[in-house]
Amino acid sequence: MSYHPPKPDENGSPSRRPPAPEVTSSPDPEDLRFINELSAAGLLGDLDGDELQRLLGSRAAQSEASRHLDILATYYGGAGDRTRADRRCASDRFFLLTDQDETSGKGIAAALATLSPEVDEISMERIGSDDGPLILRCGDHVAAIVDEYEESLDTDEIDLRDLDDRASVTAQSIVQAVNTLLDRHGADRRFVPLLGDISREAYVAVTEAGAVDLCRAGFLELDTKEELFEHCVFEN
Repeated sequence: MSYHPPKPDENGSPSRRPPAPEVTSSPDPEDLRFINELSAAGLLGDLDGDELQRLLGSRAAQSEASRHLDILATYYGGAGDRTRADRRCASDRFFLLTDQDETSGKGIAAALATLSPEVDEISMERIGSDDGPLILRCGDHVAAIVDEYEESLDTDEIDLRDLDDRASVTAQSIVQAVNTLLDRHGADRRFVPLLGDISREAYVAVTEAGAVDLCRAGFLELDTKEELFEHCVFEN
């Protein structure tokens, strides 16, 4: 069965897609549901039946979240084709962070800006004194980096040093600040945190409808619609 992704809508955003291609083998139902939900949210536009079989064929990881991250890493890796990988990551604004990455908060903000054509270069700054609050700046717009867990990070959270190496901020707090800038630039897609495992965090950008559906399906780190709307800066 061939898979034909729909054309973008009048705003240039990916339309919601039909379920992923059928699989003739017997994959884990949750893995297939994961792919179907991502496809319906406008992601995985290059996926065809043959590649779907390959993605679902390996079950090395034991935990569900780890298997799903492996699927994403394989798909967005483009089977070793750098051009294909870059195209897929840019299309879905896929961003993967591991605990082995030595990426600073500045680096994360820069990477997210590269994936977001609506915004120009983003810089990370402090307001006032050396101990003042961190913000992201994009032209005349600023967004506070609000990190409720800065002083009580769990041991399995990816820890990111700030500009002065004196405090830590989570990747998710930086992503939320980027979403604020996207909102102020009128973007209709926002970054959402897919379920991670002990060593990886993954983000994609979707519309409000896609974000709500992924949240309801249980594939996001955000449990409620209220948390989702706050993170994505959607209007209630």
